[in-house]
Amino acid sequence: MVRKFLLVLFLLLGTLAVGAAQGDVGTSPNSVAAKVFLFPDRLLQQHRLSAGRPHVSLPPTTPLFPDETFPAVKPYKYAGKDLGFVRFLLDSDLKQDALVLVRQGGYFPSDTLDYLRGKVYFSARMLDAATQAFSTLHPSSPFYDEGLFYANAADAHMGRPEMALRRLQDYPGPYREMAAIQQAGLSLLCNDPAAYRNAAQAFTGSDFRLTGAEEALQDIYRHRNDWKSPFLGALYSTLLPGAGKVYAGRLGEGIASFLAVGALGLATWDHARKDGISHWTTLALGSLCAYFYIGNIYGSYVSVSLYNQDLRNAQDTAILYHIHIPLRSLFR
Repeated sequence: MVRKFLLVLFLLLGTLAVGAAQGDVGTSPNSVAAKVFLFPDRLLQQHRLSAGRPHVSLPPTTPLFPDETFPAVKPYKYAGKDLGFVRFLLDSDLKQDALVLVRQGGYFPSDTLDYLRGKVYFSARMLDAATQAFSTLHPSSPFYDEGLFYANAADAHMGRPEMALRRLQDYPGPYREMAAIQQAGLSLLCNDPAAYRNAAQAFTGSDFRLTGAEEALQDIYRHRNDWKSPFLGALYSTLLPGAGKVYAGRLGEGIASFLAVGALGLATWDHARKDGISHWTTLALGSLCAYFYIGNIYGSYVSVSLYNQDLRNAQDTAILYHIHIPLRSLFR
């Protein structure tokens, strides 16, 4: 009776787990060993290990509009005359219209035109083009400081924080606290805590437009290395199946692992007691139990590793946000 109950329980758990194994987004290791030992773990979990898709993305950098070729228009006016209009288009989320205007507006070459193109390209997520446009601004231009900071934000979004840091070296302009915020955030992205501490010394908290970013970066710095140990997660699941999943913040998966391994273990013990340890059913159930037990250990290791990756990605996304958003109120 006990044996039949345990077998029915295991089949029910397996059916529910397979139905739930279409979970969040994510990646799973691609080695043969990882695929073998993660298979039982995939059956018992509801998150991204089973999905095989990228687990997270930073703020999108794909251009909103295709790179169209516009017919050449002979210059006949200065971009300064349409400065307010282009800003209105961007504020109204009419990015396509602004893009057409700065590309085909018939403007004479000027710093104002380079600045407008940089702002429009940045808004349209054409970040590489935006960086190139902002980089042409002369230091004497009234748009130089704004262009510098937006170029840094674009480089950071494209995964080039080192280039942005080089651009900020010996910044002589009037927005030194904003420069310190970007230096601090970029240093965190480069995993350079010493450079962060050096930049954060310039935080004064006196400008309400910047205090939110300063406080957020300080909080990220304090929790930057709040990692959990994958080896400790594997050890927990070695001692108690599913405990490593609970350690990784996956309570439901931990309970499922515990019930599955426990049910198989009890079924193996019941058959060994009644039929003997050498009986084929005992050996089959024992092998299956060992397989799920090992999968539970390896799956816990991977789950904790993904927890750490999620934490770092969330922090990086917050850093990118806080080195960019203050620019909107600083340069209104």
